[in-house]
Amino acid sequence: MNLHIFQNQQELNEAGAGIITSLVQMQPRAVLGLATGGTPVGIYKEIVKAYQKGHISFKGITTFNLDEYVGLPENHPESYRTYMKNHLFDHIDLPLSKLIFLTVMRLTRKRNVSDTMKSLRKPS
Repeated sequence: MNLHIFQNQQELNEAGAGIITSLVQMQPRAVLGLATGGTPVGIYKEIVKAYQKGHISFKGITTFNLDEYVGLPENHPESYRTYMKNHLFDHIDLPLSKLIFLTVMRLTRKRNVSDTMKSLRKPS
């Protein structure tokens, strides 16, 4: 395990975004697990900046989005899907077909986990 200490939040954001963008540049078909909440917002902003500067493309990337509220429609303003669209997905070239979210409205927990595991095993 590596421990990194940063002087401020901006240094953390730039380092976190740098790790992700480097991975995407080296492995253009990578699979990313993305979280929500306050911590990654600055990292996502830095990723968007790198994309806008033409330094990176997400066309081959697949994302598994790790959070969602049970019982909340995907288009609800408080859903994590909306959060990710607002902070990242609407600002980069990631195809909608490559976004994988848990579907917590309709499926049973067992089937949802089963479908997600199948998606993880699927070649891109």
